[in-house]
Amino acid sequence: MKFLFQILALIILGYLAQFILPWWTVILVAAIVGLSMEKSGLRAFLTGFLGIALLWAVFAFLANSQNEGILALRLEKLFKGMSPMSLILITALLGGLLGGMGSLTGNLGRKLFKPGIR
Repeated sequence: MKFLFQILALIILGYLAQFILPWWTVILVAAIVGLSMEKSGLRAFLTGFLGIALLWAVFAFLANSQNEGILALRLEKLFKGMSPMSLILITALLGGLLGGMGSLTGNLGRKLFKPGIR
């Protein structure tokens, strides 16, 4: 239950941060959520990965839907035949890796400054 709450918190905070701040602030949001976690590094990485991957996948899907796929068709020509869905999945994967590394960094930072939590 706590795992799902942290993913949901990461999605909401990342969504709010991207309205007024640059795209890379989701890494800082993931680090803050990871800093608050008392779990293992793997769980921290998975939380950040899933939260930001879901957020960026929804953003990419909505952007593709709102412009009727024009940008995806242009990118398809640029990348020689990649479908719009594969571009959304690549976007989600990149966001997930950034979120996972941010969350893991926050979690390891917590363990670094509190030596009793190993």
